[in-house]
Amino acid sequence: MILKRSISVFLLGLAGVSLYLLGYQAGASGRGLGGVFSPAQVATDRADTAAEDSTRAAQADITGQILLLEHADLPAQFTHLLGSGAWFALERYLVEHHNELTPAYGVALIGTVTGKINKYDAVALRRVLRAYLDAQPRDNGALFLLSDLQQMGGMREAALETLFEILAYPMDEEVARRARRQADQIITVIDIELRNRGALAEREAFWRHISQRVPGSDRYRYELALSLAQLKRWDEARRVLQETGTSDIAQTTLDELSARIDNAERGLQFERDGSRMLSTATAPGGAQLTLLVDTGANVTSLSLPALRAIAARRLQEQARIRTAAGVVTTGVYVVDELEVQGRVFRQLRVVELPAELPGLDGLLGLDVLEQLSADPLSIHQSG
Repeated sequence: MILKRSISVFLLGLAGVSLYLLGYQAGASGRGLGGVFSPAQVATDRADTAAEDSTRAAQADITGQILLLEHADLPAQFTHLLGSGAWFALERYLVEHHNELTPAYGVALIGTVTGKINKYDAVALRRVLRAYLDAQPRDNGALFLLSDLQQMGGMREAALETLFEILAYPMDEEVARRARRQADQIITVIDIELRNRGALAEREAFWRHISQRVPGSDRYRYELALSLAQLKRWDEARRVLQETGTSDIAQTTLDELSARIDNAERGLQFERDGSRMLSTATAPGGAQLTLLVDTGANVTSLSLPALRAIAARRLQEQARIRTAAGVVTTGVYVVDELEVQGRVFRQLRVVELPAELPGLDGLLGLDVLEQLSADPLSIHQSG
Protein backbone atom coordinates (compact mmCIF):
# COMPACT_ATOMS: atom_id res chain seq x y z
CA MET A 1 0.00 0.00 0.00
CA ILE A 2 2.89 2.42 0.84
CA LEU A 3 4.58 1.53 -2.46
CA LYS A 4 1.33 2.26 -4.37
CA ARG A 5 0.98 5.65 -2.69
CA SER A 6 4.61 6.52 -3.42
CA ILE A 7 4.19 5.67 -7.08
CA SER A 8 0.93 7.68 -7.20
CA VAL A 9 2.67 10.72 -5.71
CA PHE A 10 5.54 10.33 -8.20
CA LEU A 11 3.16 10.15 -11.17
CA LEU A 12 1.18 13.16 -9.96
CA GLY A 13 4.44 15.07 -9.62
CA LEU A 14 5.39 14.07 -13.14
CA ALA A 15 2.04 15.36 -14.38
CA GLY A 16 2.64 18.68 -12.61
CA VAL A 17 6.06 19.05 -14.21
CA SER A 18 4.54 18.37 -17.63
CA LEU A 19 1.96 21.11 -17.11
CA TYR A 20 4.64 23.53 -15.90
CA LEU A 21 6.80 22.90 -18.97
CA LEU A 22 3.77 23.34 -21.21
CA GLY A 23 2.96 26.66 -19.55
CA TYR A 24 6.57 27.80 -19.84
CA GLN A 25 6.66 26.89 -23.54
CA ALA A 26 3.43 28.83 -24.20
CA GLY A 27 4.74 31.85 -22.30
CA ALA A 28 8.10 31.77 -24.07
CA SER A 29 6.41 31.86 -27.48
CA GLY A 30 5.38 35.46 -26.69
CA ARG A 31 1.81 35.12 -27.96
CA GLY A 32 -0.51 38.07 -27.25
CA LEU A 33 -4.27 38.37 -27.45
CA GLY A 34 -4.23 41.53 -29.53
CA GLY A 35 -1.35 40.79 -31.92
CA VAL A 36 -1.40 40.11 -35.67
CA PHE A 37 -0.19 36.56 -36.39
CA SER A 38 2.50 36.10 -39.02
CA PRO A 39 2.94 32.81 -40.96
CA ALA A 40 5.79 31.96 -38.61
CA GLN A 41 3.56 32.70 -35.63
CA VAL A 42 0.84 30.40 -37.06
CA ALA A 43 3.37 27.62 -37.54
CA THR A 44 4.55 28.11 -33.96
CA ASP A 45 0.95 27.98 -32.71
CA ARG A 46 0.33 24.73 -34.56
CA ALA A 47 3.42 23.23 -33.01
CA ASP A 48 2.29 24.43 -29.58
CA THR A 49 -1.17 22.91 -30.14
CA ALA A 50 0.39 19.59 -31.09
CA ALA A 51 2.51 19.77 -27.95
CA GLU A 52 -0.58 20.52 -25.83
CA ASP A 53 -2.44 17.57 -27.35
CA SER A 54 0.53 15.36 -26.63
CA THR A 55 0.67 16.61 -23.05
CA ARG A 56 -3.07 15.99 -22.55
CA ALA A 57 -2.68 12.47 -23.86
CA ALA A 58 0.21 11.94 -21.46
CA GLN A 59 -1.92 13.38 -18.65
CA ALA A 60 -4.74 10.95 -19.45
CA ASP A 61 -2.27 8.09 -19.47
CA ILE A 62 -0.85 9.16 -16.10
CA THR A 63 -4.39 9.52 -14.67
CA GLY A 64 -5.20 6.06 -15.92
CA GLN A 65 -2.06 4.66 -14.28
CA ILE A 66 -2.97 6.32 -10.98
CA LEU A 67 -6.50 4.86 -11.15
CA LEU A 68 -4.99 1.50 -11.96
CA LEU A 69 -2.88 1.71 -8.79
CA GLU A 70 -5.74 2.98 -6.60
CA HIS A 71 -8.18 0.36 -7.93
CA ALA A 72 -5.85 -2.53 -8.60
CA ASP A 73 -8.71 -4.94 -7.96
CA LEU A 74 -10.58 -3.62 -11.02
CA PRO A 75 -9.86 -4.58 -14.65
CA ALA A 76 -7.16 -2.51 -16.34
CA GLN A 77 -9.40 -1.78 -19.34
CA PHE A 78 -12.04 -0.24 -17.08
CA THR A 79 -9.59 1.99 -15.20
CA HIS A 80 -7.94 3.05 -18.45
CA LEU A 81 -11.24 4.09 -20.04
CA LEU A 82 -12.28 5.85 -16.84
CA GLY A 83 -8.98 7.70 -16.48
CA SER A 84 -8.86 8.79 -20.12
CA GLY A 85 -12.44 10.08 -20.13
CA ALA A 86 -13.50 7.82 -22.99
CA TRP A 87 -17.11 7.98 -21.85
CA PHE A 88 -18.86 6.30 -24.76
CA ALA A 89 -16.37 3.45 -24.80
CA LEU A 90 -16.75 3.17 -21.04
CA GLU A 91 -20.52 2.98 -21.38
CA ARG A 92 -20.16 0.10 -23.84
CA TYR A 93 -17.77 -1.64 -21.48
CA LEU A 94 -20.23 -1.37 -18.58
CA VAL A 95 -23.07 -2.71 -20.72
CA GLU A 96 -20.99 -5.62 -21.99
CA HIS A 97 -19.73 -6.52 -18.49
CA HIS A 98 -23.09 -5.95 -16.78
CA ASN A 99 -22.95 -9.16 -14.73
CA GLU A 100 -19.44 -8.44 -13.45
CA LEU A 101 -20.07 -4.98 -12.01
CA THR A 102 -19.72 -4.61 -8.23
CA PRO A 103 -20.00 -1.60 -5.86
CA ALA A 104 -16.22 -1.16 -6.25
CA TYR A 105 -16.87 0.04 -9.80
CA GLY A 106 -19.26 2.62 -8.39
CA VAL A 107 -16.62 3.93 -5.97
CA ALA A 108 -14.20 4.44 -8.85
CA LEU A 109 -16.88 6.02 -11.05
CA ILE A 110 -18.13 8.47 -8.40
CA GLY A 111 -14.61 9.55 -7.42
CA THR A 112 -13.59 10.20 -11.01
CA VAL A 113 -16.83 11.58 -12.46
CA THR A 114 -17.30 14.06 -9.59
CA GLY A 115 -14.05 15.76 -10.58
CA LYS A 116 -14.98 15.89 -14.27
CA ILE A 117 -18.52 17.25 -14.16
CA ASN A 118 -19.13 19.92 -16.80
CA LYS A 119 -21.96 20.79 -19.17
CA TYR A 120 -20.11 19.33 -22.16
CA ASP A 121 -19.68 15.84 -20.72
CA ALA A 122 -22.95 15.76 -18.73
CA VAL A 123 -24.91 13.74 -21.31
CA ALA A 124 -22.20 11.09 -21.64
CA LEU A 125 -21.66 10.93 -17.87
CA ARG A 126 -25.38 10.38 -17.29
CA ARG A 127 -25.30 7.45 -19.72
CA VAL A 128 -22.23 5.99 -18.01
CA LEU A 129 -23.83 6.20 -14.56
CA ARG A 130 -27.10 4.72 -15.79
CA ALA A 131 -25.22 1.81 -17.39
CA TYR A 132 -23.59 1.11 -14.03
CA LEU A 133 -26.87 1.55 -12.11
CA ASP A 134 -28.58 -0.99 -14.34
CA ALA A 135 -26.32 -3.51 -12.61
CA GLN A 136 -26.24 -1.86 -9.16
CA PRO A 137 -29.61 -0.06 -8.86
CA ARG A 138 -29.33 0.60 -5.13
CA ASP A 139 -26.01 2.46 -5.15
CA ASN A 140 -27.16 5.64 -3.38
CA GLY A 141 -23.97 7.57 -4.14
CA ALA A 142 -24.25 6.95 -7.87
CA LEU A 143 -27.95 7.88 -7.79
CA PHE A 144 -27.25 11.20 -6.05
CA LEU A 145 -24.59 12.00 -8.64
CA LEU A 146 -26.92 11.07 -11.49
CA SER A 147 -29.64 13.30 -10.04
CA ASP A 148 -27.19 16.22 -9.90
CA LEU A 149 -26.22 15.67 -13.54
CA GLN A 150 -29.87 15.51 -14.56
CA GLN A 151 -30.60 18.81 -12.81
CA MET A 152 -27.57 20.32 -14.53
CA GLY A 153 -29.22 19.41 -17.82
CA GLY A 154 -32.58 20.93 -16.81
CA MET A 155 -34.14 17.45 -16.45
CA ARG A 156 -35.97 18.18 -13.18
CA GLU A 157 -38.58 15.43 -13.52
CA ALA A 158 -35.89 12.83 -14.27
CA ALA A 159 -33.80 14.08 -11.33
CA LEU A 160 -36.85 13.75 -9.10
CA GLU A 161 -37.46 10.16 -10.23
CA THR A 162 -33.83 9.33 -9.45
CA LEU A 163 -34.24 10.69 -5.92
CA PHE A 164 -37.36 8.56 -5.53
CA GLU A 165 -35.20 5.54 -6.40
CA ILE A 166 -33.01 6.43 -3.41
CA LEU A 167 -36.02 6.85 -1.13
CA ALA A 168 -37.22 3.38 -2.11
CA TYR A 169 -34.04 1.82 -0.63
CA PRO A 170 -32.10 4.42 1.39
CA MET A 171 -28.80 3.32 2.89
CA ASP A 172 -29.67 4.98 6.21
CA GLU A 173 -31.84 7.73 7.68
CA GLU A 174 -29.32 10.46 6.86
CA VAL A 175 -29.40 9.44 3.19
CA ALA A 176 -33.21 9.43 3.30
CA ARG A 177 -33.30 12.95 4.79
CA ARG A 178 -30.90 14.23 2.14
CA ALA A 179 -32.96 12.68 -0.67
CA ARG A 180 -36.22 14.08 0.75
CA ARG A 181 -34.69 17.54 1.11
CA GLN A 182 -33.46 17.59 -2.49
CA ALA A 183 -36.75 16.13 -3.76
CA ASP A 184 -38.75 18.81 -1.91
CA GLN A 185 -36.64 21.54 -3.51
CA ILE A 186 -37.31 20.20 -7.00
CA ILE A 187 -41.01 19.66 -6.27
CA THR A 188 -41.35 23.24 -5.03
CA VAL A 189 -39.79 24.63 -8.20
CA ILE A 190 -42.04 22.54 -10.46
CA ASP A 191 -45.16 23.44 -8.45
CA ILE A 192 -44.38 27.16 -8.63
CA GLU A 193 -43.99 26.93 -12.39
CA LEU A 194 -47.33 25.13 -12.74
CA ARG A 195 -49.06 27.69 -10.51
CA ASN A 196 -47.59 30.61 -12.45
CA ARG A 197 -48.81 29.11 -15.72
CA GLY A 198 -52.26 28.45 -14.27
CA ALA A 199 -51.90 24.81 -15.35
CA LEU A 200 -54.44 23.38 -12.89
CA ALA A 201 -54.93 20.05 -14.69
CA GLU A 202 -51.16 19.52 -15.00
CA ARG A 203 -50.74 20.41 -11.35
CA GLU A 204 -53.34 17.84 -10.29
CA ALA A 205 -51.62 15.15 -12.42
CA PHE A 206 -48.24 16.16 -10.97
CA TRP A 207 -49.38 15.88 -7.34
CA ARG A 208 -51.21 12.63 -8.02
CA HIS A 209 -47.98 11.17 -9.37
CA ILE A 210 -45.93 12.54 -6.46
CA SER A 211 -48.33 11.20 -3.83
CA GLN A 212 -48.21 7.76 -5.50
CA ARG A 213 -44.40 7.76 -5.61
CA VAL A 214 -44.15 8.80 -1.94
CA PRO A 215 -47.27 7.27 -0.35
CA GLY A 216 -45.99 7.98 3.16
CA SER A 217 -46.23 11.76 2.78
CA ASP A 218 -49.49 13.28 4.01
CA ARG A 219 -48.36 16.72 2.88
CA TYR A 220 -48.22 15.51 -0.71
CA ARG A 221 -51.74 14.09 -0.39
CA TYR A 222 -52.91 17.44 0.98
CA GLU A 223 -51.52 19.18 -2.12
CA LEU A 224 -53.34 16.63 -4.29
CA ALA A 225 -56.62 17.38 -2.47
CA LEU A 226 -56.06 21.12 -2.92
CA SER A 227 -55.36 20.72 -6.64
CA LEU A 228 -58.55 18.65 -7.02
CA ALA A 229 -60.53 21.32 -5.21
CA GLN A 230 -59.16 23.99 -7.54
CA LEU A 231 -60.56 21.92 -10.42
CA LYS A 232 -63.91 21.84 -8.54
CA ARG A 233 -63.75 18.07 -8.16
CA TRP A 234 -65.13 18.35 -4.66
CA ASP A 235 -65.95 14.70 -3.91
CA GLU A 236 -62.52 13.48 -5.02
CA ALA A 237 -60.86 16.19 -2.93
CA ARG A 238 -62.83 15.12 0.14
CA ARG A 239 -61.91 11.44 -0.37
CA VAL A 240 -58.22 12.31 -0.56
CA LEU A 241 -58.51 14.44 2.58
CA GLN A 242 -60.16 11.56 4.44
CA GLU A 243 -57.15 9.38 3.57
CA THR A 244 -54.68 12.03 4.71
CA GLY A 245 -53.06 11.76 8.12
CA THR A 246 -50.93 14.17 10.09
CA SER A 247 -47.45 12.69 9.76
CA ASP A 248 -46.03 15.84 8.20
CA ILE A 249 -48.92 18.32 8.18
CA ALA A 250 -51.11 19.85 10.92
CA GLN A 251 -54.69 18.73 11.48
CA THR A 252 -55.81 22.36 11.53
CA THR A 253 -54.52 22.77 7.97
CA LEU A 254 -56.57 19.77 6.85
CA ASP A 255 -59.67 21.07 8.64
CA GLU A 256 -59.28 24.49 7.02
CA LEU A 257 -59.11 22.96 3.54
CA SER A 258 -62.18 20.85 4.27
CA ALA A 259 -64.12 23.97 5.26
CA ARG A 260 -62.88 25.82 2.18
CA ILE A 261 -64.06 22.98 -0.05
CA ASP A 262 -67.52 23.10 1.56
CA ASN A 263 -67.71 26.86 1.08
CA ALA A 264 -66.51 26.66 -2.51
CA GLU A 265 -69.03 23.99 -3.44
CA ARG A 266 -72.06 25.81 -2.08
CA GLY A 267 -70.63 29.28 -2.65
CA LEU A 268 -70.01 31.93 -0.01
CA GLN A 269 -73.31 33.29 1.25
CA PHE A 270 -73.46 37.08 1.23
CA GLU A 271 -76.41 39.45 1.58
CA ARG A 272 -77.23 41.72 -1.31
CA ASP A 273 -77.84 45.41 -0.71
CA GLY A 274 -78.58 47.02 -4.05
CA SER A 275 -75.36 46.63 -6.04
CA ARG A 276 -73.36 45.76 -2.95
CA MET A 277 -72.62 42.40 -1.29
CA LEU A 278 -72.33 42.37 2.48
CA SER A 279 -71.08 39.92 5.08
CA THR A 280 -71.38 39.84 8.84
CA ALA A 281 -68.33 39.31 11.06
CA THR A 282 -68.63 38.47 14.77
CA ALA A 283 -66.07 39.24 17.46
CA PRO A 284 -65.81 37.61 20.92
CA GLY A 285 -68.43 39.09 23.21
CA GLY A 286 -71.01 39.23 20.43
CA ALA A 287 -70.00 42.46 18.69
CA GLN A 288 -71.13 42.25 15.05
CA LEU A 289 -69.63 44.11 12.11
CA THR A 290 -71.17 44.70 8.70
CA LEU A 291 -68.51 44.46 6.00
CA LEU A 292 -68.63 45.26 2.30
CA VAL A 293 -67.22 42.42 0.16
CA ASP A 294 -64.42 43.99 -1.88
CA THR A 295 -62.56 41.56 -4.17
CA GLY A 296 -60.42 44.49 -5.30
CA ALA A 297 -58.93 44.97 -1.82
CA ASN A 298 -55.91 42.88 -0.89
CA VAL A 299 -56.40 43.35 2.86
CA THR A 300 -59.40 43.71 5.16
CA SER A 301 -59.90 47.20 6.59
CA LEU A 302 -62.06 48.33 9.51
CA SER A 303 -63.24 51.76 10.63
CA LEU A 304 -61.73 53.23 13.78
CA PRO A 305 -65.00 52.83 15.79
CA ALA A 306 -65.15 49.16 14.73
CA LEU A 307 -61.52 48.60 15.73
CA ARG A 308 -62.25 50.07 19.15
CA ALA A 309 -65.45 48.02 19.53
CA ILE A 310 -63.60 44.72 19.08
CA ALA A 311 -60.53 45.85 21.11
CA ALA A 312 -58.10 45.51 18.21
CA ARG A 313 -54.44 46.17 19.08
CA ARG A 314 -52.50 48.77 17.11
CA LEU A 315 -49.02 47.83 15.91
CA GLN A 316 -46.00 50.08 15.66
CA GLU A 317 -46.15 50.17 11.88
CA GLN A 318 -48.11 51.76 9.10
CA ALA A 319 -49.43 50.71 5.70
CA ARG A 320 -49.94 52.58 2.45
CA ILE A 321 -53.20 51.81 0.70
CA ARG A 322 -54.80 53.10 -2.47
CA THR A 323 -58.19 54.82 -2.20
CA ALA A 324 -60.39 56.82 -4.53
CA ALA A 325 -58.60 59.92 -3.24
CA GLY A 326 -55.16 58.47 -3.92
CA VAL A 327 -52.54 56.64 -1.84
CA VAL A 328 -52.81 57.27 1.91
CA THR A 329 -50.92 56.11 5.00
CA THR A 330 -52.91 54.37 7.73
CA GLY A 331 -52.48 52.30 10.89
CA VAL A 332 -52.08 48.51 11.15
CA TYR A 333 -53.96 46.50 13.79
CA VAL A 334 -54.26 42.91 15.02
CA VAL A 335 -57.68 41.42 15.76
CA ASP A 336 -57.41 38.59 18.27
CA GLU A 337 -60.44 36.71 16.92
CA LEU A 338 -63.05 37.30 14.23
CA GLU A 339 -65.62 34.88 12.80
CA VAL A 340 -66.60 35.23 9.14
CA GLN A 341 -68.85 32.79 7.24
CA GLY A 342 -68.43 30.19 10.01
CA ARG A 343 -64.63 30.41 9.92
CA VAL A 344 -62.73 31.78 12.92
CA PHE A 345 -59.70 33.93 12.13
CA ARG A 346 -57.17 34.46 14.90
CA GLN A 347 -54.47 37.14 15.07
CA LEU A 348 -55.85 38.70 11.89
CA ARG A 349 -53.92 41.72 10.63
CA VAL A 350 -56.14 44.52 9.33
CA VAL A 351 -55.69 48.17 8.46
CA GLU A 352 -57.64 51.19 9.57
CA LEU A 353 -60.20 52.35 7.00
CA PRO A 354 -59.08 55.91 6.12
CA ALA A 355 -62.65 57.19 5.69
CA GLU A 356 -65.85 55.87 7.23
CA LEU A 357 -68.49 54.37 4.94
CA PRO A 358 -72.14 55.06 5.85
CA GLY A 359 -73.78 51.98 7.37
CA LEU A 360 -70.59 49.90 7.13
CA ASP A 361 -67.86 48.87 9.56
CA GLY A 362 -65.24 48.08 6.92
CA LEU A 363 -64.20 46.19 3.79
CA LEU A 364 -63.75 42.41 3.56
CA GLY A 365 -60.65 41.86 1.42
CA LEU A 366 -59.05 39.00 -0.45
CA ASP A 367 -56.81 38.12 2.52
CA VAL A 368 -59.94 36.68 4.18
CA LEU A 369 -61.93 35.68 1.09
CA GLU A 370 -59.15 33.47 -0.27
CA GLN A 371 -59.03 31.58 3.02
CA LEU A 372 -62.77 31.10 3.16
CA SER A 373 -63.04 29.18 -0.07
CA ALA A 374 -60.94 26.92 -2.28
CA ASP A 375 -62.53 28.90 -5.11
CA PRO A 376 -62.88 32.47 -3.78
CA LEU A 377 -64.41 33.75 -7.02
CA SER A 378 -67.39 31.41 -6.54
CA ILE A 379 -69.62 33.83 -4.59
CA HIS A 380 -73.35 33.24 -4.19
CA GLN A 381 -75.66 36.04 -3.21
CA SER A 382 -78.67 35.66 -0.93
CA GLY A 383 -81.44 37.98 0.21
